[in-house]
Amino acid sequence: MSLEINDLHFSYGEREVLDGVSFKLKEGSLVCLLGANGSGKSTLFSCILQFLPKYDGSIKLNGADLSSLSTKERAKLIAYIPQSHIPVFNFTCLEVVLMATQSNGSIFYIPDEAAQEAARDALYRVGLEGFEERGYARISGGERQLVLIARALAQGSKYLIMDEPTSSLDYGNQMRILSMVRKLTDDGYTVFLSTHHPDQALLFSDEVILLHEGHIMSQGRADEVLSSENLSLIYGLDVEVVPLMGGKMFTCIPTQVLKES
Repeated sequence: MSLEINDLHFSYGEREVLDGVSFKLKEGSLVCLLGANGSGKSTLFSCILQFLPKYDGSIKLNGADLSSLSTKERAKLIAYIPQSHIPVFNFTCLEVVLMATQSNGSIFYIPDEAAQEAARDALYRVGLEGFEERGYARISGGERQLVLIARALAQGSKYLIMDEPTSSLDYGNQMRILSMVRKLTDDGYTVFLSTHHPDQALLFSDEVILLHEGHIMSQGRADEVLSSENLSLIYGLDVEVVPLMGGKMFTCIPTQVLKES
């Protein structure tokens, strides 16, 4: 399946946030979306997920226009993992994951054995075997993020939209989450995630999309797109991309901050 966006425009009143956005994602890839605050990243995701349906342009997944599909039909194609989620009630981790299987049933849906098995398998795949009866509200932030990913896997969709999945996690959990997400693409998942960390995109992504002031500034391999010039422009800060390990890895250094300190 491929996700294809063509000439997407969206405005909040008279303020245009997305202005002619067009791109296509390759199946089975991990694509990172980068841009400064206010560049339109969350709005773009909301349009793709049809949370903001009053846009101009087209959003197609596997040739089907997402705006023409029902909520249940879209749920079979695409799943959403938010930044964080703290429930009012302390559901068990298994119950949280089972909520995703309801997309295939009615409002009176009761999970059957197949749904229970799918939920347990999803928890196992993200490394949370044995967490079934633990309270979701009483586990760590990193573990909650893994439960949300498991919930998306139990939904059965092969396209995953992740809005800053590591934003509130420590460095170790960031690396564990992204390593696990990277492995999902080996199983045929396509992952489109936003991040504020160019280093994460350099380390894990297949492709990077730079969104700047509502426009697609560049799309391609991280080591090509995340240049010193591009990063300095979108973040308004002097940034230098430095090769490490003989060019096998790269890191970003905010040279302007170093000069001023």
